[in-house]
Formats: sequence, structure tokens, C-alpha cells
Amino acid sequence: MTALPTAVPFSKLVNKDFITPGYGPAERADPFWSTVWPNSDGGPVIVWRSIHSELAMANAGIPTQIRVGRRRHTRTAPEAIALLHRRRTRIITLGAVNLWRTVTGQQLAAITGQPGLNSPTSDETGLLFDAGLIQRGRFCYPGVRSLNQAPEVFRPDTQADKVDLRNLRYADWLGILGGQSIKGHQYDRHNILMTELSLRAGEICPLRSVLGEGLATWPKLFGSKLRPNAYRSADAAWVREDGLKIAVELTATVSPVTVKKIDQLAELLARDTTKSVVVIFVVAAHPKDGRMSDVTNRLRQAVKKSAHSSMNRILAEVENRMLLTKWESWFPAPGLVEPEFVQLRAQRYSAKDDEWQPTDLLDPYDVSFPGADFDAMHAMFANLNDVLGAPWWMRTGEGADLDAYLIEKAGFPSV
Repeated sequence: MTALPTAVPFSKLVNKDFITPGYGPAERADPFWSTVWPNSDGGPVIVWRSIHSELAMANAGIPTQIRVGRRRHTRTAPEAIALLHRRRTRIITLGAVNLWRTVTGQQLAAITGQPGLNSPTSDETGLLFDAGLIQRGRFCYPGVRSLNQAPEVFRPDTQADKVDLRNLRYADWLGILGGQSIKGHQYDRHNILMTELSLRAGEICPLRSVLGEGLATWPKLFGSKLRPNAYRSADAAWVREDGLKIAVELTATVSPVTVKKIDQLAELLARDTTKSVVVIFVVAAHPKDGRMSDVTNRLRQAVKKSAHSSMNRILAEVENRMLLTKWESWFPAPGLVEPEFVQLRAQRYSAKDDEWQPTDLLDPYDVSFPGADFDAMHAMFANLNDVLGAPWWMRTGEGADLDAYLIEKAGFPSV
């Protein structure tokens, strides 16, 4: 007997108060089911341009191919940087690109609430480009100039960390960078897919915040006391309404590096006595490339083994905080979403029953947070309101008291 289909259109589940008009999940390009995500044909490539390459081409007498703002390049980098703080949208746009590493123009519009950013004539992205802070790109197949139906894409410039941002207010500087330098980029299509997944989670699920790789580092997830690898990060971090942090790992392959990372995460989970972090692995192998079943099975084996490889991990019940799902389990076809995505249903291994069981990650009875601390939770939520790259509806509350912090750092007890 064939099971009845349960998937519904996005419009049935999204919170319409969180949607930038024209840029909901049904309107944005689907990076998984479209040609953007590589399958058996390898997928398209992204051709990137930076202000540095534009100027080099102009100096060599070669016509540039990307319009910057309403006109071609007319501002020097210092002029553009001086104008950065004049409009709030510019600061927020830079925060979004830095936090998510690679985003499409459609995703940028959805994150910021500014539809005009998905335009090649946007003065905001044009100024960031002029300042040497972001790069712009287009999807192309070899021998084809561009995929016109695919949105423009943005990522941090490779030399962005050299740009002097000291003219920004401290709150803006912190909201963009999170106390770190502007990072480069890796795996552009992976970043775009992760951004889309996080956007959908924020638009549909009852989450407090969704954050990109820039704020999903292991020290930020687990705290410095556990001395995690400072150079490691999850692909994203989602925050439940009780403060539980969900480290999201999106993978299309299982390599020895992947297996090692899973084992290291299991060790951190065992040492985290507050049980403040859970990890969910999302298999994003494209069904057309024939690897999905193999990737899923190998990932299950790695998670199962790492959760039970020592007595400390068994006693800490690490298996309860490592879950696994597949992209198509949540989104089985373009434009469709399974209702179970609302509670982030995934599979969790039970050694007692020797089977993988469905678990609702957002249900505190399924995945408990015994170490929840009310004061720490509200302090974290105040900090999240200051993260400029987070979706606009997730940073509307009161932020942290940065003035008090700066006064204290300056050595004054009060003013």
C-alpha cells in the first residue's frame, strides 16, 4: 500500500509576518532541486568579480562585465568606506554577507528585509563592492556566458580584512564582525544551500535565531572552558526558544575529515555538562548522483560509532544529542515542505533498541535542556539582537548594553 503524500506548499507553513514581500521560500530559487546544486553533470560554476579585478581589467583596457550600482565604478575605495555608515542598510548588508559567507541576491533580500538588494543596480551592494568588502558573481556553465534565471551571488572579498572599518560605531562593528575579522569564503554552493536551509528554518520553525558559519565556531557554541578547536565551526547555529544551541552540519559526502569532525564533536558533547548543544547532520547528496543512500549509511555508522566509542560518551548520553536527516526528508520536491519540518524532525540512534528513531528536535520533551539558565538565556538573546547578519525579524528586541561595557572597559565605574 502506497503511503499518502504529506508534503505541502511552503505557503501553508511559513509565518507570513517573517517574509520579505516577493522573497519567501517559494519565490527564491531552490538551490538544491535546481541546477545550482551539483549532481551527475557537475553543475554550473560561479564566475566572480572583485573591485580589484575590475580595476585591473579597466587599466588593461578590457571592458568590465558587472555593473556596480547605477553606474560603473566611480568611487575610490576610501570614498566608499567613508560613505559606509551613512545608511543602515549598508551595515546590515555587510553583516549578512559576512555571517553567511556566500548568499544569493534573493537570500540577501530575505535576510535583510530589503527587496532592492536583489538588483544589479543596488547602490548598497555597489558601495560595498567599491569599498573592497564584497565580491559579486554569476552562475555559468562552461561555454555559456551566464544563467540569467539564477540570482546574483555575493561573498566577502578575499582582501576585506584589510579594509579599515574604524569609522564605524562600536555597535555596528560588533554587529558585523562578532568580534572577529571579516573571513574569506569556501565552498560557495555549500554556503548558499546552508543559507537557504537556515532561512527556511527561521521562516517556518519556532526558533529564537539562526546564525551562519561566522558565529557557529566551536568556541562560541561550547565555550572556551572546554578548549575546543578555535579553527573549527559548524555550518550554522540555530537557537531554540529555551536557549539550546543546534549545531547544523550539511554534507554531501563522508570523507575521513568528516568522520574525524564527528568524533571531535562527540567528545565535546560528552564534556559539555550543561548539555547546551545538540548536533544535527543534514545529508545533502543530490538524489540524481546516486550517492545519497551510501552517504546516509556511512554518516549513520560514523555517528553511531562516535557516540559509543568511550564510557564517558555513553554515560554522557551523547547519542541523545546527535541527530541525522536528509534534505529531501524535509523538502521532497521543489516548492514543497513536510509538516514535520516545523519541529525539525530527524532520526536519532537508540542503543537500547538498536534502531534509529524519529525525534522532534524542537520538542523539549524529546530533546531536553536540563542545564537551561534563565539569566544566561536572556543575556544570549540580547546579544543575538545585535547580530546584524541574522534575519531581520530575529533581531527586533532590545540588544546588550554596549555603552555600559565600553564605559567599564575605559576604566570608569559609571557616568
